[in-house]
Amino acid sequence: MQGDLRNHWAVHYPRILPVALNAAREFLPERVQRVFEHAYLLHRTCLLFSHTSVWSGQRVECSTAGDEEIEQLVSDVLELARMTVEAEHFERRFVVFPLFLAGFATSHPEKKRLAMELLVAMEPTSVGKNTAASRELLQIIYDLQRQSLMAVGHSLAVDWIDVMTERGMHVVNFGL
Repeated sequence: MQGDLRNHWAVHYPRILPVALNAAREFLPERVQRVFEHAYLLHRTCLLFSHTSVWSGQRVECSTAGDEEIEQLVSDVLELARMTVEAEHFERRFVVFPLFLAGFATSHPEKKRLAMELLVAMEPTSVGKNTAASRELLQIIYDLQRQSLMAVGHSLAVDWIDVMTERGMHVVNFGL
């Protein structure tokens, strides 16, 4: 699945555009930038999901497989979300789930903090309680990951879908 995602992106990525997000954005009119950013973020999120959330216990079974790519994907998501918040494009609610997933997937405390800060920044203008529910679930996940890290030396056994289900929480994100 991951290979198919990477191949699809490589085949359909416009050859005239630089590979780096910021460089690619410079070539595009503003209206097209939004579509490109949405596709870019969706692609990164699908890859991140494929590394972390396809089945319960996936992170434990795969342990360190893909850790470098996971952290790069997290960085890509955080960078685009940061640009979105700084530009005050709060109507781009499609950023919420990728931010949540990035916060869940990263092992770096600074990236976890940034993901939470960006969710908090988006919350006041969100529609309904989607962003608040994502933030609340992410805080629970962070607490469980911290407990697991102290108990067993890693937090890979924490599964956000299991936690969400066990706690009766519902995270619905539109626009992804």
